[in-house]
Amino acid sequence: MGCTGPECRGALAEQEVCVDAFSIDATEVTVAAYLHCVDAGACHAIDKKRGPRACNAVIGGRDQHPVNCVSWSEASAYCSWKGQRLPTEAEWEFAARGNVGRTFPWGDGPPTCDLGVVSGCKHASMLPVASRPKGETPTGISDLAGNAFEWVADWYAPSRKPSTTALQNPSGPCDGKSPCKGKRHRVIKGGHYGSARALLASWSRDSVAPGTAYPFVGFRCSGPK
Repeated sequence: MGCTGPECRGALAEQEVCVDAFSIDATEVTVAAYLHCVDAGACHAIDKKRGPRACNAVIGGRDQHPVNCVSWSEASAYCSWKGQRLPTEAEWEFAARGNVGRTFPWGDGPPTCDLGVVSGCKHASMLPVASRPKGETPTGISDLAGNAFEWVADWYAPSRKPSTTALQNPSGPCDGKSPCKGKRHRVIKGGHYGSARALLASWSRDSVAPGTAYPFVGFRCSGPK
């Protein structure tokens, strides 16, 4: 997990990590799936006040697009409703990199328009989930680079001192719990459709305030295997 080198700006220091067996959604949560949660009364509705031109849930014909414009707590609530949870950063990165430590979900080759919903291609927004099957991981997980950034469970800290032994199921500062004194941001992973391609590496990470619903951030859920 992480990266050490001149190309690794902003990454956690490279560290051996062990995670227990877990499951993770093959796609980002779609608008249609999220609306089922809204209909059940377990999720907040997304209205035009959040962004009439940017929120997929209020734009016609986007049922299979990633649901965006949801805060960290709203994403977490959806996963709980499904009997799941948000993945830890370590789980997310393992899903993207595998045991071999791939740079990108598909391997070590650079991002292209055939591999991901990434910048410099002909689209001007997100696309339906799993639109780039060539960019899936060997285990069939799509859109871990591009399309939408994804919330993970961890609070954000800029770095950590590498341990001499493997970390067991790391979950970030304060064990990912809320509240986390002095921490104001949660980690997001994977980049989005307009991210610079250098930011799509699976070790890359960013941070945003968890109480805000961003038009460029979606999520997927995880759980026990």
